[in-house]
Amino acid sequence: MNREKITPYLFFLIPFIFVFIFLVYPMAYTIYLSFHEWSGLGAPTFIGMQNYQKIFVDPNLVRSLKNTIVWVVLTVANPVIIGLIIAITMSGQIKGETIFKSIFILPLALSPAVLGLIWLWMYDPRMGAINNILRALRLDFLCRSWLAIPGLNTIAMIFANAWAQAGFGIIILLAGLRSIPPDLVDAAKLDCRSSWQVLIHIIFPLLKPFFMILIAITIINSLKIFDIVYMMTFGGPYRSSETLALSMFRESFRLFHFGYASAIASVLFLVILIVIVIFIHAFERE
Repeated sequence: MNREKITPYLFFLIPFIFVFIFLVYPMAYTIYLSFHEWSGLGAPTFIGMQNYQKIFVDPNLVRSLKNTIVWVVLTVANPVIIGLIIAITMSGQIKGETIFKSIFILPLALSPAVLGLIWLWMYDPRMGAINNILRALRLDFLCRSWLAIPGLNTIAMIFANAWAQAGFGIIILLAGLRSIPPDLVDAAKLDCRSSWQVLIHIIFPLLKPFFMILIAITIINSLKIFDIVYMMTFGGPYRSSETLALSMFRESFRLFHFGYASAIASVLFLVILIVIVIFIHAFERE
């Protein structure tokens, strides 16, 4: 075979090798390890489905699963509702539009770890901005140790994460609004339709593909949320705010239960894969 016939295969082979080494092999090895018990030393011991059975009876994992579901449910609404309101406001020509965009999109330039540190300071019970504002408004009875109360800490972190999510929703939905032909909206208004009717019957249906993309990405990010929880509470107190991703990290790199952590990772991967398949199927049908 001459060089001209080999060259195209080489271009395909090089990225395939990288994908295999850094994606396929680690994924396959994680699934293999999920059927074993291994502390990182010696040879893994095959234990069958015990790791998977343990996931559904382990109270810490059940709590992590509930927290992850709360993250998914509450974070989906943030970029859709907040992003849509701000995107509609900014879709027209307004003064200082660039400044408004910068304010809302700036958090996207920060890593989740930095956002976690910022909000960790803001939620500080003594010196934090949240409690200081409440004291200034003479609402001292509302002051809390926001990150030390189980249940409330998860809601507080979701609120902190919404700051960054809103910017992402604005970018997606603003792009969708700018793609709608102005003539179509003007024709609907001339057809004696109110602004609310135009929004419901014209704009919302045309934005449906953008909503689907935004919701899919938000759900996937919420299922694997890790950085901001790690920086703000590390799953505490007493593992009350752990998510599945953080439980996987704790079981592997803190407790050295690599087989159990691999089972958690495999379940999380399966859930994310199902979400992706559902949204791809729905998007193709649209």
